Amino acid sequence: MEITYQRTMRQSFMVIIAETDMPGYHLDMFRRNRIGYFLEFDVAMADGRTEYWYDITGRQAFEEYLKGNKLDGDFFKMFMAALKGCVENVESFLLDEGYIMLEPEMIYVGAAGEEVYFCYGILAQEPLHRQLRRFMEYLLTKLDHSERSAVELGYLVYQKTLEPNFTMEEIWEILRREDVWSKKEERSLPEKQEDVPAKETEEKIVQIRENGERMLWRERAAAFIREQRESIIKKLPPAGAFKRGEGKKEYQVVFAPEDFKEEMSGDTVFLGAEGEEPVGGILRFLGEECGRDIFLDQKSVTVGSGKDADIQIQVKSVSRMHARITREGHVCYLEDLNSRNGTWVNGRLLNYKEKVEILPEDTVEFAGERYCFGIHRG
Repeated sequence: MEITYQRTMRQSFMVIIAETDMPGYHLDMFRRNRIGYFLEFDVAMADGRTEYWYDITGRQAFEEYLKGNKLDGDFFKMFMAALKGCVENVESFLLDEGYIMLEPEMIYVGAAGEEVYFCYGILAQEPLHRQLRRFMEYLLTKLDHSERSAVELGYLVYQKTLEPNFTMEEIWEILRREDVWSKKEERSLPEKQEDVPAKETEEKIVQIRENGERMLWRERAAAFIREQRESIIKKLPPAGAFKRGEGKKEYQVVFAPEDFKEEMSGDTVFLGAEGEEPVGGILRFLGEECGRDIFLDQKSVTVGSGKDADIQIQVKSVSRMHARITREGHVCYLEDLNSRNGTWVNGRLLNYKEKVEILPEDTVEFAGERYCFGIHRG
C-alpha cells in the first residue's frame, strides 16, 4: 500500500494506492450516503492500479495533530466516542469493520480539534479489536502524562484490550463508567470552592477518590505507567510503516481560515534571539504595505493567521496554521500545512506534505500574499 497527497485549488486529498479492490457494495454505500465519522472518498483507476482518493481538506493527520496538541482526557473520550459512532455506522450500513483503518496517518482531526474522521480503506490485515490493542499501545505514549486522569483512563482501556476475548461494548462501558465517576466528583465538590479552606477541599477530593474498585484501578494504572511505558515504546512499529511516494514529511497543525482581516503594522519581523545579528533567509513582502518583511533565522517557523503561528499574517484567506519554513544549515525549505487556500512557490501549488527548497529570488505565496525569498546576513 502506498500513500501520496494531491491537491487542487480548493481541495486536498490523501491518495491510497492499493493492491486489492474494495467490494462494489461498499463503494456504492459510500457514494450514495454521507456516512458519519468517515472521510469521504472515491475510486479511480490509473496505470492499471486502483486509487482511493480521500478528501482531507482543512484537516490534519492524527499523528501530526498530536505534535502540537495535548492528548488529554477530554480529547481521549471524544476520540473513543467517535470510534464508537464509526463502528455503529458500519453496522447500520451492513459494512465490514475490518475496513476501518486504525493507523495514525489514516485518521484525521477537524480544524477545531473537535471532530475525528476515520478511513474506510482496503481490508485491514488485523481485525478491529487487534488493531485497537496495537493502537492503544501507541496512544499510551502520546497521552498527556501531566494529567493523571487521562493516563489512568487510557490504561483502563488498554488493559481491557489485552484480554483475549474482549468486545468493543466492554470498551464503551469503561468510558461510560468514567463519565459517571467524573460527574460524581463534580457534584461532590462545593459550588463555591473559593469559600472553602484549601485543606478541607483537598480532604474532600481524597475522600472521593478512596472508593474501592476505582482506587484499585488507579493504583494499578500508576504502577503500569511507571514500569511498562518504556517497553511499550520499544514494541511500537517504526514510524512510516507504510510506503509513501516521497517519504515521511514533517507537517503541523492545520486550521481553517478565520473570518477576519486585520492590517499588519510595525517594524520588520526578526525571528531570532534578542541581541543576535540576524543571519539566514528573509521574505520580502511584495505588496504595497510597509513593515511586513520577515527574517528567518530559526530552524523552524510556522506561518499563519492564528495566534499560535510564529509568523502571523492576519488576512482572511490565510489559514490559522498555513505553512512551515525550516532551515537546515544554509538551506531553507517550505511546506504547506494543508491550508485551505494553498501555498505557492514560483506559481506552483504545493501538495500536502510536500517539502521544497526555496532559493534566492523565488516567489512565495500564502493564499495570495506574495513574498520574495532572499538571503540575509547581519
